[in-house]
Amino acid sequence: MNALAFVVGNANYDGEHNKLINAINDAHDFATKLRELGFVVMQSTDCTNESFERDLRKFSDELKKYDVGLLYFSGGCANEVSKSQEGWFGFVRT
Repeated sequence: MNALAFVVGNANYDGEHNKLINAINDAHDFATKLRELGFVVMQSTDCTNESFERDLRKFSDELKKYDVGLLYFSGGCANEVSKSQEGWFGFVRT
């Protein structure tokens, strides 16, 4: 399979009550399963806004070499939907 995934696990948010218990473990388990399925996996944990944007750009650039792309984000995030040149991207708080 010619597939690339970007797997993010963010657990360490500011504030005493803003630590997520399973986000990094979930991302690690998901990345492991994707590798078993034949994906090439880029992985990032506890990234800052700057490192997330940098890694997302790298994923976007690398994705041009692949037939399938998958983004998995485990952690908290804001609701946002935007249109880029490549298509629609959506993030939904779960």
